[in-house]
Amino acid sequence: MKLFQQLLVAERSMIFADVSSPAFRTLLDAYEENLGQAMERWQAYKAVISDTNEAEVVAGFEKAFDDWRAVSQQIVDGRVADTRDGR
Repeated sequence: MKLFQQLLVAERSMIFADVSSPAFRTLLDAYEENLGQAMERWQAYKAVISDTNEAEVVAGFEKAFDDWRAVSQQIVDGRVADTRDGR
């Protein structure tokens, strides 16, 4: 869960950061690193699921996480592009 929180913090901080600043690059790197780590750990967790009820919960979480990732990626891409819509 900490990785997900770190993703949210980096994403939200990028909204207010100057895209030409080193701080923005640091936030973007942190976001990408944490996303990669979260995905790796999620795959490892899914590999050990043995309970049917847990599998159902996992499926629901994956749907919600995929929805969040799509919106989050739009936010990050908009900030990286530094467009009016992105700002």
